[in-house]
Amino acid sequence: MDNLKLITHILSLCFLNIVQVYSKDTRIKKFMDIPSAQTLLQKTDIQFIQNKGQFSKEILFSTFPGNVFIFKNRVTVNGIAIQFKNTNPHLKIRGIDQNEARFNYFKGNNSSKWKRDVPSYSKVLFKEIYHGIDLIFTGLKNGKIEFQWIIKPYAEPEKIRFEIECAEVDVKRNFIKIKKEGIVSFEIVNLKAYQGADEIEVSFIQKGSEIIYKIGKYQKKYTLIIDPDLDQLLASTYLGGSAEERVGYSSAFDNSGNILLLGYTSLSNFPIVGGYDTDYNGGTYDVFVAKFNPDLNNLLASTYLGGSSEEQGYGISSDNSGNVFISGYTYSSDFPIVGGYDPSYNGGTYDVFAAKMNYTHLGEEDENFDAPDTTFLKENKIKIFKTHSIIKIIFEIQKPSYIGINVYKADGSIIRKVSCGFKDHGIYKIEIHKSDFQKGIYLIKARVGKKLKSIRLIAF
Repeated sequence: MDNLKLITHILSLCFLNIVQVYSKDTRIKKFMDIPSAQTLLQKTDIQFIQNKGQFSKEILFSTFPGNVFIFKNRVTVNGIAIQFKNTNPHLKIRGIDQNEARFNYFKGNNSSKWKRDVPSYSKVLFKEIYHGIDLIFTGLKNGKIEFQWIIKPYAEPEKIRFEIECAEVDVKRNFIKIKKEGIVSFEIVNLKAYQGADEIEVSFIQKGSEIIYKIGKYQKKYTLIIDPDLDQLLASTYLGGSAEERVGYSSAFDNSGNILLLGYTSLSNFPIVGGYDTDYNGGTYDVFVAKFNPDLNNLLASTYLGGSSEEQGYGISSDNSGNVFISGYTYSSDFPIVGGYDPSYNGGTYDVFAAKMNYTHLGEEDENFDAPDTTFLKENKIKIFKTHSIIKIIFEIQKPSYIGINVYKADGSIIRKVSCGFKDHGIYKIEIHKSDFQKGIYLIKARVGKKLKSIRLIAF
């Protein structure tokens, strides 16, 4: 079956059958017949619906509205295929930025073949489509295709090449126009590339049937972004507490395209996610380090860093291993020193500091730790509360069980075991005091009966 027939067949399955769409927040349910579905198509942003068996098996995602289909190494738009050449056979494709909407597919009268609660996403990530290169595809809007290449440090953008099949292709320096039967089907326009705030020269080049990128001089040790459209504000956000924050003189990208910010803050309610140091240390300012996803809609990690007087941060960068390097100055004799060429404050007005943090210090899960088991928490009604100095774990036991917790260091060694013993049904509390621990990252596991599961990654 050719692509066009395949698309037509899939569309008939999606929209000639009843589709149920609902929002988890509002609990609104609405069954759509064809006329109302067509009205909704005109008003709905593109959503990538994951294939859970409702489409042909070679399709990974289909859009709603349904004019874009994602395959392993190609994308079809309005029946025209964009074929990526010589891709990594081990690339991973997944949806990102999950939407609230879910889709149900009821085909025929065999309920075992019905597909319920199928998730949808705003974007699709082709992880490592080429070595060190990711592709984020956001679909087709107003006749213009939208996608973004993330080229990590020392990757080779010349490996990127694609063909546009079964169409008339007009390739210019910064745009591509695709026609079918003399009618423009879609366009790739306003090509741009950048590193941080610096725009990098880039253009399309057609070599035979293939299209490649020609990229000007750039710093290969930093992430390069190729994006078709920078004439619009793509994302922006506030970040701060209720007093004063200032950003340092630099920002950076990590090797996944996330955005690293360095600055300083003067209050204790700055938003901290995980973090090496979750408490404001006093004085005039503490340094903060924060990491956002590329769309600036998710604060992935953040931390304080400082002593009891004043710190300001001015420089930040990252390496291929995910370590983050920051620099600034401090007026605190108790600034946290780990190892270090000079462990003592030298006096005067300020000392310079240099610090290296891995992603665990920034509050993300370390590969040596298990991820918290949210199912276990819900099943056993375990709640966790963190104050300035105490972690409280509340157990609500439904039947007689042995309960307790274990605390582990990053190397996997157990450093504390707290047992409540065998308890009847009821509510029980275990407290962990910050003063009992050195600064660092710890994992808490809870035991209920015979089950011992990870429940919280903490930083003291």
